[in-house]
Amino acid sequence: MKYCKKCGHLENDTIEKCPHCKKSVLTDGEPENNFPVVLIRTSGFEKQRICSALDSGNIPYSERIAEKQLSADAVTGMSYADYDILTPYAFYRKATDILIGINALQNEDDVFDVEDKSESLEEDYYSIKNRLIRVISVILLLVIVTGVVLGVDFIMALIKGFFPG
Repeated sequence: MKYCKKCGHLENDTIEKCPHCKKSVLTDGEPENNFPVVLIRTSGFEKQRICSALDSGNIPYSERIAEKQLSADAVTGMSYADYDILTPYAFYRKATDILIGINALQNEDDVFDVEDKSESLEEDYYSIKNRLIRVISVILLLVIVTGVVLGVDFIMALIKGFFPG
């Protein structure tokens, strides 16, 4: 096993450079027990479900934003940011077992399956991006229609003012 001292991801022995931060050379061996390692990357309701399961299993964890993404918090009330859930290495196996138990991970191989996860995250990102563009487009359409209606009302009132009657 190898791990990245910069971002905390665990990797297979065959990988030399961290595929997540793309800068660090991976360290051989196991990290110290209190070293925070990335358990899973998630967002939205799934993040809440995972955090609740870890809380009930008395697993210490922390969250950090993995990537800044387009956000429509003000419009939709939902955060679309991806979060890395980190746990001390001493609790990693127990936390992985809990995530497998709630079907957040299919099996332990998913932890090291970097290619499949990055492809699904990319698909999720574009799906969220398209949804965000649609929401903003609808809001802009409503603003334009409201502006046109109010503008026409103002002009009609102005014209009526020239013709007393």
